[in-house]
Amino acid sequence: MKVEIKSISSPDVYDLESYVFPADTATQIFIELEIGETGVNKADIFSLTICNLKWVEDQLKSFPYLSGSRRMVTSEFDYLSFESYLKRIVAAIPEGTWDKITGDLTKHFGWEFENYNNNIDFFS
Repeated sequence: MKVEIKSISSPDVYDLESYVFPADTATQIFIELEIGETGVNKADIFSLTICNLKWVEDQLKSFPYLSGSRRMVTSEFDYLSFESYLKRIVAAIPEGTWDKITGDLTKHFGWEFENYNNNIDFFS
């Protein structure tokens, strides 16, 4: 199985394709990616946060360290280059089972079913 990005969206920004980070404002945006098997019309949701350098600078004023897990940093947001970068990450995931692929994807992105336990019975 090989996977592809089906869509890129953000609940924070209505029109991500024309969005411009404010130059002097600390900004971070939550991004959702629908990723699924190539040629198949279904996908799971993966996520990351993208922020600008001002946001990083502001965080480092309060905290001496900053974790980069599932966070991308940019000096200038350009949708087409961002989309291309994400597609390169996903294209680099080797073919395999869904379990193997999601393991590789979660090195870069959060996954809607991460830490899911279907053995929990909430009604007993």
